[in-house]
Amino acid sequence: MKNHLLLGGLIGALIFLPAPSARAEIAHVTADTHVNFNRPAQRNGNRQRVVVGNFNDRGVRHAFVRFADSTLEPGTVLSAGTLRLWVRTVQTPGSFDIHPIMESWQEDTLRAAAPPGLDTAVATVAIVAADAGNFVTIDLTGLTTDWVNRTRPNNGIALIPSLGSDIRVAFDSKENLQTSHMMELDITPAGGLPGPAGPTGPAGADGIDGAAGPPGPAGANGASGPAGPPGPAGPTGPAGTPGADGIDGAAGPAGPAGPPGPRGSTGRTGTIGPRGPQGVRGSQGPAGPAVTTFAVCTKVASRSNAISRCANHVCTGGSTVVGAAGSACTVTSDTGSCTAPPPSGGGGIGGPIPVRTCCVCKP
Repeated sequence: MKNHLLLGGLIGALIFLPAPSARAEIAHVTADTHVNFNRPAQRNGNRQRVVVGNFNDRGVRHAFVRFADSTLEPGTVLSAGTLRLWVRTVQTPGSFDIHPIMESWQEDTLRAAAPPGLDTAVATVAIVAADAGNFVTIDLTGLTTDWVNRTRPNNGIALIPSLGSDIRVAFDSKENLQTSHMMELDITPAGGLPGPAGPTGPAGADGIDGAAGPPGPAGANGASGPAGPPGPAGPTGPAGTPGADGIDGAAGPAGPAGPPGPRGSTGRTGTIGPRGPQGVRGSQGPAGPAVTTFAVCTKVASRSNAISRCANHVCTGGSTVVGAAGSACTVTSDTGSCTAPPPSGGGGIGGPIPVRTCCVCKP
């Protein structure tokens, strides 16, 4: 397509020349190729056609196209950005999606093993059998505006079969010199080029207040302030219901012994227990007080007569006979002992037969 100049006509006398309007321009293709995902290392940058389609066991094929940068100034308002494609063959009708390419690439090295990243689709194109041998046009005004304003990098577009589509279509590439039907991007401004900004006008009168907007979301909680002084104590509330008994705690240490209680009454005497075994013999005690001993000779016929004699004639005045002997005339007890001397003379108190008698008396 050739560029066109719009010339302003002369109306009456020539007083001024109108400002020229922005000219439409054509962005020619600078790189075009396709990749075959069934052959990840294959390069197709020198082919005379670019292929888009789902060829099943022969591989899915994506086309990649890049155009020259626009010469328009950023900020230019566009009325149209139109992609023109020459459909070479339609093997199977269907649809494909157009995605902006997010990374740089080169047509002579691009392969399916390392394709560039893509953005979301900006258009979907349906191809029918009657489109073969004709141009089809696609509106890409929004994407073209981004390229003119430099808000999106111009890395071109990718043509990818739509999900579920069996499309198989081929387009002429720039390498096809027989037809010269290479892809083009027509860029049409909406009017003249933007002029310099004018001076700021005076402020207008205040408008009426608009309706209150909806409440905004609650802000984050602020930091806690210092604690205020304690308030007065409130009235005592009603007693709550008693809680369930807790489990018993461990026993505490024993407290100090209390004072002895009063002596109880004497209980009744128990039964006498069995006699215990005889104890060991104790050591000999000290000597007891002296006892009064008397040695008398009396006529007795036996020891019992000697005891009677001692009681009646020797141990008097409350004394007790603790021992008496007959002919031996020797008595030993726990209170003392005595030995009567042999009698002298032939007669004693009791008769003519002299017998020695020993009495031991205890006061």
